[in-house]
Amino acid sequence: MTNHHHSDSDKAETAAWKHDGVRVVPGNQLDGNVPSTPGMDRKAAINFARVGAEKLWAGTVTIQPMPKRVLTIMAH
Repeated sequence: MTNHHHSDSDKAETAAWKHDGVRVVPGNQLDGNVPSTPGMDRKAAINFARVGAEKLWAGTVTIQPMPKRVLTIMAH
């Protein structure tokens, strides 16, 4: 069993969340400095870099529509 120490400020932040509810991150405050791929744009509201979240990511993902032509490569 591990002994976890929580400071008074940790307790205050936890209590504030329980009583104040969920924090809404406006779109103009999303972090665009996150990995994206061609055709898929990500912006983070909650991730490790912003709040230290290790197992949670929240934000927006915008996916571009598929192109009308898809290149198919066939091996001979």
